[in-house]
Amino acid sequence: MSEFMVEAYVSRIAAKAAGSRVEEVSLAAETLAQEGTAVRFLRSIFVPEDETCFYLYWAESLEAVREAATRAGLRFEHVSEVVSDQAVSHTSEREAAASDRLKTIHHIQPTGGETI
Repeated sequence: MSEFMVEAYVSRIAAKAAGSRVEEVSLAAETLAQEGTAVRFLRSIFVPEDETCFYLYWAESLEAVREAATRAGLRFEHVSEVVSDQAVSHTSEREAAASDRLKTIHHIQPTGGETI
């Protein structure tokens, strides 16, 4: 599993609805995971000055992230594999629950002994 970033243009006006957008993005990834694709939405980062929103995912492939973003209705510029440092915690209650569901559905054992 790798981490990916979806970059999308989001106007400052549209950003006011960002909270509901995150729910749609998360639900699309959860639905795709239930269908057998290893993908999980992690979080979003909005940069108002640049009118850009970054959506971060854990997934088995770039294609899985593209599919999740498309199902969420995101109009994205591009998708890239990214590397983040270990200081980022992926253990919130919501993420831990999603991880447990993902492992149960897909029986995924990450490399390196890490738990997602």
